[in-house]
Amino acid sequence: LQKVKEHEPRVIIWNCVALITESSDFNKIIGFENATIVDVELANCYDATMENKHRADFFKTSQYNTHNQFLGLYMGEGIIGVMLLIFFFIGAILRDYRNFYKIAIVIALLLFFVVENVIQRQLGMYFFAICLSVITLYLCKMEKQTTEAK
Repeated sequence: LQKVKEHEPRVIIWNCVALITESSDFNKIIGFENATIVDVELANCYDATMENKHRADFFKTSQYNTHNQFLGLYMGEGIIGVMLLIFFFIGAILRDYRNFYKIAIVIALLLFFVVENVIQRQLGMYFFAICLSVITLYLCKMEKQTTEAK
């Protein structure tokens, strides 16, 4: 457990997120004003909490994001942004709960969001769009087959 604390960036990052979101400067409903403030707050936290200053400098220059889509949205958009994302997942699961493949894609995307901040990066948006496209194409194919069968 000690080695994980020392070598896994998410442990440090998520601890900083917890510290920042508990501060009086953070608005739980709408988050911070923009992503730049989030980056500055994270960098300040790395500097203040990490004993190894060389590693703290590496975290700051790398501009590590929250490595969790839900935490990233919470810091940037507050509880409103997180709830919208949760409603998306709930809606997708409720709509397609009988189809194993669609649910598997939705759950895989949900689990990926737990360990990566996908939507913040351009490549992540491509990944998200591809997943949504696959789900949508499959829905269209199923609706067409249902219509033809009638």
